[in-house]
Amino acid sequence: MTALFLVRHAETTDNELGIVSGVSRDVGLSENGKFQCKQLRRQLEKESFDRVISSPFRRAKETCLLTGFSPTCIEEIFEVREKSFGVYEGRAVLDYEDSVKSLTMEALYNYRLDGGESFFDLHQRVKEFLRGFLHFEKRTIVFSHECFIRCAVAHVKGMPFDRWLEIPQRNAGIVEIPFSAIAVQYS
Repeated sequence: MTALFLVRHAETTDNELGIVSGVSRDVGLSENGKFQCKQLRRQLEKESFDRVISSPFRRAKETCLLTGFSPTCIEEIFEVREKSFGVYEGRAVLDYEDSVKSLTMEALYNYRLDGGESFFDLHQRVKEFLRGFLHFEKRTIVFSHECFIRCAVAHVKGMPFDRWLEIPQRNAGIVEIPFSAIAVQYS
């Protein structure tokens, strides 16, 4: 069956420390992250994919490689990168959360961080990526990031922004989206 498999990168050294990575911090995996890749490899060993995509960031590429995919079959696509958190990259996740906690959901969705992207910007990027997937119609696995994956799942399910955080996204977690669910959004 044609489907899109979205895999969040394994745990990084920044995840371990509660630091926002975003796009400016190209950090590698923690020891626990490398262990998660071994588990993910076992989980995927009976699957086959026509296309393997990775974010260009080290944490996603390492997850992809340590899961067993050959470097020669990996397509790096910039559009599946993490949301840019601008000035909050390299700072504690709690600092970012404190800075936005007084915003309404609508304001947060449209809030563009200094040097970063808004969730609206991210949503537009995700929609374009999914629209492009409609023309491929093959089993595809994408190694990406928390915000990108949450946004993709929410978009396909037609969920409002205030419910995005309800979508579980653990490191090295997999979400499968059937092609038919994507097609419905663009029919």
